[in-house]
Amino acid sequence: MLYAVLFVAGILSSGLLISQIITNNIRNAGSLVNSAKAFYSAESGMEKALFELRKMDNIPATEDCEISQICSWQFLPDEKKELRLSLPVEQTVQFDLFNPTGNLSSGTESVSVIWENADAWLEASFYVFEQNEFVPSSPNEQTALADLPVQKMLLNGGSAILNFPQANKNYRLRVKALREEATDLVVKFYPQENLGGDSLPLPNILTIKTVGEYAENTAEVAVVLPRYQPLLGLFDYVLFSESALKK
Repeated sequence: MLYAVLFVAGILSSGLLISQIITNNIRNAGSLVNSAKAFYSAESGMEKALFELRKMDNIPATEDCEISQICSWQFLPDEKKELRLSLPVEQTVQFDLFNPTGNLSSGTESVSVIWENADAWLEASFYVFEQNEFVPSSPNEQTALADLPVQKMLLNGGSAILNFPQANKNYRLRVKALREEATDLVVKFYPQENLGGDSLPLPNILTIKTVGEYAENTAEVAVVLPRYQPLLGLFDYVLFSESALKK
């Protein structure tokens, strides 16, 4: 009788343990499915947000993503005061020091550029607009690169101070890595020459966050990008052809 009771107890314990494992696996599988649905809701909201921003030039006032899934979005000005990245050779990073809607300059008078690899050279290019000059912000507004005043500088040694900007003008700054990768590149903007005053927030930068929900699961997607579309004509490459190009 004792062995029979122990045997039955062992079988029951094993059955309970196996059922618990199976139940947990079912719950985990369901949670993974719900997590995926929450993520795709957030991703769908992000696609809708990018469409509203780039195609409609609109920042929605409501937090509702206006899609079938449960989703909310936030459009926030990014208050970062520096950009830190590693810039591969022959690659560029660009900054819009202006506000196309109101033609307002960012008030920048100097720029600090620091990078770790001293053997890497940088090319800094300033494209200049007067403060009251029209600044293109949509694909239908053409501006030839040749018509823009451009100031180019070669930087080496691992650090540089750029005093070229003026607070009453609008700029696009492009930094390009030459010869070698510019590792741990840090760019900051200041309101006075020679890095005077407190550093300014990165101009024309927007953070979009979307949150998707499904059942008890929540997922978030975030994107940091320029508020306005890039200026036309500022390309990193040129295609040459001896004959007409046809689409």
